[in-house]
Amino acid sequence: VKRVAADATTSTPAGASLSQQDLSASGAGALVLTNATGDITVNAGTAATLGVSSASGATLLQAKAGSVVVAAGVGSTSGAISVVASASVRQEAEGDITTGASASVDVRASTIEMADGATSTAQDGNIAYEAATTLSLGALNTNADVRLSAASISDSGTSESDISADEVYIVTTGSASGQGAGQADNALETRVRVLAASVAGSGSGGLYLREADELTLGALSAIDVKQVQSTGNVKSSLDTTHANVTSAANAIIITSAGSLSTLSAGGAISASGNVLLQAQGAASDIVLGANVSNSAGNTSVNAARSVLQNAAISASASGKTLELIAGSDIAMGAGATTASTNGAIMLSAGRDALVQSVSAGSASVGVSAGRSILDANAEALNLSAGGLILKAGQAIASGADALDTRVRTLSASAGAGGAFLSEANAVSIDA
Repeated sequence: VKRVAADATTSTPAGASLSQQDLSASGAGALVLTNATGDITVNAGTAATLGVSSASGATLLQAKAGSVVVAAGVGSTSGAISVVASASVRQEAEGDITTGASASVDVRASTIEMADGATSTAQDGNIAYEAATTLSLGALNTNADVRLSAASISDSGTSESDISADEVYIVTTGSASGQGAGQADNALETRVRVLAASVAGSGSGGLYLREADELTLGALSAIDVKQVQSTGNVKSSLDTTHANVTSAANAIIITSAGSLSTLSAGGAISASGNVLLQAQGAASDIVLGANVSNSAGNTSVNAARSVLQNAAISASASGKTLELIAGSDIAMGAGATTASTNGAIMLSAGRDALVQSVSAGSASVGVSAGRSILDANAEALNLSAGGLILKAGQAIASGADALDTRVRTLSASAGAGGAFLSEANAVSIDA
């Protein structure tokens, strides 16, 4: 500005100009920016890396009747961060949201879009992304927990893991074909310890998830994410505890280099489409402590090493199939059942298949083992089907404990250990 002197002249003395960039606060000061009628765009100043920064105070960016575009970093040393919009929140690749200590990150809007390469990080705090319609993920990183909700959730790209966290809960509500969490050609990529999910969708939709290492499906703790208020204070948004994985369409869960386990408490899997549970790592098992049920599709359980089944696997729709594959053993524990409604069942083990109860109605069952097929339930019925094919490199059961069957047609091939079968009804060989 120009300073007017007594003689009507003007000058620009030191201190008569002010230059500043970005939005910042030090100490415990809160940063609150709300817009009642328009949008908010966060750009970086020419000499700064963050567009918005705070120390330990909370940060709120809220567009009450518009959108928020985060095109530069929003960061805090240890304060909670909320980014809220009535329309959309978009994080550009340079628009990272970061906080430390146990502070949380809270993003809410009708639509949320993270560009490929955009990240949100909370060191030891929880993260929540909640969209009324669509949520497109970049990368969410925390040592704590993550909560996601939207009509449909997708991966914005392929350059990083979408979610790195301890516990994760995913919920989607969109029922249209193709909606859900992840897609067939672009699954959600995770690095998490425990997962629960409730996924809607139909047709080609459902849950598509690929975990980098080992993954457990089970009950979660309640996930508390702090929401910053216009006063600068925060309030809890503590949800209830969650458990199980449900999908109204497909459920595809793959671990790339670790075991996949389901806990007896809160680890049940239910779907109404095709199901694949796969552990791809050479030393990876699938350990089922809870039921896997499918009301409308086919189911495959595929482990590079062993399938350890301690619960029920079922397909209730007529003609839908069940398949269990293990590079080493298929071991059905006490009380475990594998049952279809007149759909074919196949068990294929690289080493041994320990059979409890397998039932296929009028359809056929096939069991193959590189070494032996063994009776795992003493005198109880092992295999019930219209037709049965057994193939073992060494032995099918033993003289002391024959395999108990109830089938109409039978074919069996064993090695030097022989084949020992006890059939309940009349049976035809190769008929």
